[in-house]
Amino acid sequence: MVCLSCILGGCDREAGKASENQNIQRTPSAESQGGQGAPGGPMSSQTFDNPTEEKLGSTTMKDLSDKAGLDIYPGSEDARGESFKRSDSGTKYVVTFETSATLEILAEFYKKSGFDSKVAGDQMTSMGMTKKDSQVIISATKQPNGKSVVKITSLIYPKSK
Repeated sequence: MVCLSCILGGCDREAGKASENQNIQRTPSAESQGGQGAPGGPMSSQTFDNPTEEKLGSTTMKDLSDKAGLDIYPGSEDARGESFKRSDSGTKYVVTFETSATLEILAEFYKKSGFDSKVAGDQMTSMGMTKKDSQVIISATKQPNGKSVVKITSLIYPKSK
């Protein structure tokens, strides 16, 4: 089983890595099927928890909210971030903002949105799915100046027809 954080942001935990003895399936690249291939030959390895990402451009919290169905924390509408097209057909959005809200206030806000939220020391984490089926991880860190830096990572896959 792969954890949600491994899917959204990569994973460096042992549970999220392929073991050295595990066979990784080799599949034909686009080049061997008549398209542009990855450097290094006609075959490329693919793993579930480490898709490649290509930067699409910048995004705002408002854009992320519209696409993912995520409630906007008050005052963060203009927060900026980046979007990425993933090789597993998903689109990843990462938006960061700073707020004077405490970690407990942030956790409570995202709990009301239906996310599992936890505060431990100077860290807050919220995870869950939005009504638009976007997988979301929200992490916040308390800074020495008393403010909180919030990072929202959302992964959206196209709906199957």
